[in-house]
Amino acid sequence: MTFYWVKFANRSAGTIEVDVSWYPITPMKTPEARERFRGDREAATEAEIRERAEPFGTVQSYERLPYPADPRLDVRSEVPSFCWNPETCAGRGSCPRPRSCCA
Repeated sequence: MTFYWVKFANRSAGTIEVDVSWYPITPMKTPEARERFRGDREAATEAEIRERAEPFGTVQSYERLPYPADPRLDVRSEVPSFCWNPETCAGRGSCPRPRSCCA
């Protein structure tokens, strides 16, 4: 499960959960095959984000979150909302803080 901070044109931002495979099932033998996989993955991710976000409004932009954040617009996993500052964490693969927000 991957989490995205989605900004809308007509409402406040929120987290959308996407279930797209980040790694190929079989090894990619050529650079062209790897690039094709990355392109297909990015297209599938964008399509799923837009599909899941459609009931909530018009998507302006989206960025990956290291953890889910509130508000969660389509809760599909049991992972708690660890990210307390999604505007800062958006676009990162891990939390930028040196220690947990919960501490």
